[in-house]
Amino acid sequence: MPNIAVVLRDEIHRLARKAAKPTFGKFQKDGAALKRWVADLKRRMAKLEAEHKRVWSRIEAIEGAVPKAAPGDVAKARFSAKTIKGLRLKLGVSQGELGKLVGVSTNSVYKWEQKSGRLRIRQKTAAALVALRGMGKREMRARLGKKRK
Repeated sequence: MPNIAVVLRDEIHRLARKAAKPTFGKFQKDGAALKRWVADLKRRMAKLEAEHKRVWSRIEAIEGAVPKAAPGDVAKARFSAKTIKGLRLKLGVSQGELGKLVGVSTNSVYKWEQKSGRLRIRQKTAAALVALRGMGKREMRARLGKKRK
């Protein structure tokens, strides 16, 4: 003969589970939906990270084309509209080509050449301009992939 306490306890557990099932069933569904959502976010994040890595590798390839200069030389360098235009004419390149070499837009080069007084140029751009000072026309053509006229 079974112990009455054991039977009573089992019946209480059964009734408690039956009463709690509608309440907790919703949480189980929500939990499963959240797990699917998190898995989807992880997939999307992996795709974005791969895209980010691809874009940065392209940027680094482009920046590799921009010439570099010593940090000490960059700190001492001063630029004005006259020096920018003189550099461009010395190298025999257009404003757009100088912009490509330095890593800025054609419009930036145009504005530099029109501005009066000392130019305030970003460190990276100034480093590229300083490096361009030491180059000749042949090297410029090689960097731009231009053929000699």
